[in-house]
Amino acid sequence: MEIVMKKKNVILLATSILLGTMACDEPHVLNTPDPGVHVYVIKFDKPEYKEHIMVYADGFGEGTTRLCNERLALPDSVIHLCGKSPYIELPDNYLLVDWKWGRIYYQNEEAIIRSKWSELKAADTLWPRSEIYVKYPVSEAYCISREVIKDYNNGFLQYYDTDSTFIRLGWNVSDQNWATYSEGLKASTLEYLALCDSVQAEFVEIITRMIQDGNLPNESRIELKRK
Repeated sequence: MEIVMKKKNVILLATSILLGTMACDEPHVLNTPDPGVHVYVIKFDKPEYKEHIMVYADGFGEGTTRLCNERLALPDSVIHLCGKSPYIELPDNYLLVDWKWGRIYYQNEEAIIRSKWSELKAADTLWPRSEIYVKYPVSEAYCISREVIKDYNNGFLQYYDTDSTFIRLGWNVSDQNWATYSEGLKASTLEYLALCDSVQAEFVEIITRMIQDGNLPNESRIELKRK
């Protein structure tokens, strides 16, 4: 009971972070994966494509393209995303999109550019469309819900709690915003990030077994655009 209450307290504090951020600059959010609700698993036509930054296939704005902006945007000084891969390696060249990157894989709208994740300096970078290397590089994609994951694990998830809902954190938190947070709010935010990482780690373990057993759920498969 104490563990459950602690998780609920973290979630309530994280909700206040979200509301405070939205009051200043309401983010444009569509169907971004909530941590602990569902995950994206993808496979590229060529394994080496995972090294390249994923952007919109049809560009963004005036002759440019960019990462999908439905993502967690706490300062990189807090979560250190830039310069790192957004994927978690799975068997047979499958990849799970780290929840902290949100919806960088925007199905049937994706492309990769020549630049690599290791070279990424800022998540809001714009590139000319001429930098697009391959359109629609994903050969398989799944959006797997926690219910499907739970069922595959004999109806059990360590972090599944029907009395609480994992929420999105703020999407537009700058270094300046972060600096205004109290130490307690900073600590609760980091605790929430750690909780979501733990949820994801459990998902990774179960989805790994799915792949090894040849049982990725067909009902979770995304219909892809024809090349």
